[in-house]
Amino acid sequence: MNKTVIKSLFTHLRRLKTPKTILIRQPGAYSEFLTYFKVVKAAGGGVFNSKGKLLLIHRLGNWDLPKGKLEKGESPYNGSMREVEEECNVHKLTILEELSTTYHIYFQKKWMIKQTYWFAMNSEKFDKAKPQLEEDIDDIKWVNIETLDIENLETYRSIREVLYELQRFAADKVSNHLHSKSNLG
Repeated sequence: MNKTVIKSLFTHLRRLKTPKTILIRQPGAYSEFLTYFKVVKAAGGGVFNSKGKLLLIHRLGNWDLPKGKLEKGESPYNGSMREVEEECNVHKLTILEELSTTYHIYFQKKWMIKQTYWFAMNSEKFDKAKPQLEEDIDDIKWVNIETLDIENLETYRSIREVLYELQRFAADKVSNHLHSKSNLG
């Protein structure tokens, strides 16, 4: 990638009012592209309770999923559970499946790219769930992921993609459960 193209891209990114997708096709260009950013690693989860409801958090005007920066030396697996517990006061978490990793770019004194590892998980102790106000989380709610109108939910595009993945995950779990029950008889 040539430096003029990168400089033009950053100028354009600063002017954008809404997030856009960047597609990098040139072989080897992604590694070079990352050198222009400070990479921040984070992890989070789509948490289901025993009733099959998914936990959403409301932060800075958007519905979101609990997530946060990894501590030095912390694995995404452990970091996702720590962040969910801290942000929502839910406990006895179990990772059910690793989901996609998302990337988003933002400017905070310099350009950053946040790489977030996502997991589907369940919580056995969720009755005292509450938002972590110090992290600008002002509300939480449990929703039925199968009927959630993801496309019209006030959220970020990267979160929307994770929600679609969680919706497919939930449908597969129900389908597999029903299929296994029908084979018992």
